[in-house]
Amino acid sequence: MAIQGSEATVVRALIGNGTIAALKIAAWFVSGSGAMLSEAIHTLADVGNQALLLIGIRQAHRTPDEKHPFGYGQAAFFWALVSALGIFFLGCGVTVYHGIHSLSHPPENLQVGWLTWVTLTVAFFIDGWVLWGALVQVYRERPDNMAWGEYFRRLKDPMLLAVLLEDFAACAGVVFAMIGIVVTQVTGDATYDAIASIVIGLLLGFVAVFLVRLNQRFLIGQAVDPEIAEGIRELLEARPSIESVHAVQSRWIGPATFAYKAEVDFDGTWFAAQLEGEYKPEFTSINEPGAMGMLMRVYTEHVARLVAKEVDIVEDSIRDRFPSAGFIMLEPHG
Repeated sequence: MAIQGSEATVVRALIGNGTIAALKIAAWFVSGSGAMLSEAIHTLADVGNQALLLIGIRQAHRTPDEKHPFGYGQAAFFWALVSALGIFFLGCGVTVYHGIHSLSHPPENLQVGWLTWVTLTVAFFIDGWVLWGALVQVYRERPDNMAWGEYFRRLKDPMLLAVLLEDFAACAGVVFAMIGIVVTQVTGDATYDAIASIVIGLLLGFVAVFLVRLNQRFLIGQAVDPEIAEGIRELLEARPSIESVHAVQSRWIGPATFAYKAEVDFDGTWFAAQLEGEYKPEFTSINEPGAMGMLMRVYTEHVARLVAKEVDIVEDSIRDRFPSAGFIMLEPHG
């Protein structure tokens, strides 16, 4: 559900930023503003990055197969990581370089006219529209009993986070560009335009580093939140058929899917009690040679089926409480 909502958000951002990029390039060509060029580079980087996010979403939708038995969910983290690196090198690196170059070689004359201001205003409202759509998705998916700060800390959808941060940076970048251009016009000193370009680049660098660190954690294999792990343990230990739980392992394998593995110490007396009424008369009435061996084979097969049925029931109860539990592996402890 979450990743499908993110696809709509990314497509909205891609369309919006494509429009903005064309306007900013035209405005830079007319004005010669370094801040405007930085904004154009910033938006072009966003277009490329959101195209990569869309690739990641499409791959993450693929169903598990023989080569990828746990599915393709981590493709979302991989492409989000590539996108974040693009923000860093293309957005931050090129923008900061251009700002520094403008400081040492300031343009002689900035032709700032109506096209520049119309472009920045339109860009602000389009980026704001995309940002608002992402915030609406966040509001819709956030649990009612969870604080906003806690929700953002636990948010694992790299696509949604990327759009949120990129478009927040885009709106802030437009404001910085406007300030740089206005101060340059008032003072006649192009230094302020160059400083605005550097600030925009550093803002992109902050966003990129944050997203790189986030996706790195999930690609390495981050465990589920402690509350989820403890909730699953409580479910398991509440079953009368289970005595204890050992060697728990978990990891997120997609934005909305995790794998859980544990060794379970089953209570043999509970299983024996389930079968006692059916098999006790047969065990007490055996009087033929070889009958005991035959009965034991039937009995142990029945026990095995009962254990398998109990495991299925336990797994269903885990998925009912934690729908993100895509893969559950319970092994007998011994």
